[in-house]
Amino acid sequence: MFDTLVKHLDISLKALDTAYEMVAGRCKDPGEAAERANEVLLMEREADELAEDLFVKIIKGSMPPVIVSELQYLVDKTDDIMDHIYFIGMEMSRAYRNGLTQNQLLGQIYSDIGLMMSLAKSGLKKLRELYVKAFRDRDSTLKLKAEIDVIEDKIDEVKNQVLNKIYEGGGLKPIEIFHAIQLIRTVDDIADATEDAAHAVVRLESSIIS
Repeated sequence: MFDTLVKHLDISLKALDTAYEMVAGRCKDPGEAAERANEVLLMEREADELAEDLFVKIIKGSMPPVIVSELQYLVDKTDDIMDHIYFIGMEMSRAYRNGLTQNQLLGQIYSDIGLMMSLAKSGLKKLRELYVKAFRDRDSTLKLKAEIDVIEDKIDEVKNQVLNKIYEGGGLKPIEIFHAIQLIRTVDDIADATEDAAHAVVRLESSIIS
């Protein structure tokens, strides 16, 4: 199961890179942005198939109900990460199509969002490592969980700074403000889901390993 979760995260990491390119303004026109969004869509579907396969295995397995519940929660949180990345891809495609990305002030906000995404990527990499070491190296999983907690705190700090910049700076249209806040909250959701998944693994280890 954890091997499959690692594959799921590999897809999410690849999708996050694609979404980052869109936020960083590396699409030359709305058509290229739409292509990138479609790439993320295909990756999201691939990840959904892995999640569905995991749910089937959990249902068919012979495990105590409490373990089943925790495993389902873990798969949900891992899949949530990909779902949030998918949203970023679709939202950025809409932004390119409607000319929002041409606003230089919004471009400055994108830079802050890009920083949040870079931090989120480092958290995903640590979660991937945690999945690899789960039930093999207890000390390492605890250390990785703590490191993911620190990254989530850093993302919260950047989130609050950029929200203050939006509210205090002016110069953005209402739709641009809504767009920016949606992106900020979604990257924050990625960090939260990463942290929740890490905590779920540690709880599973505690319940299984004496």
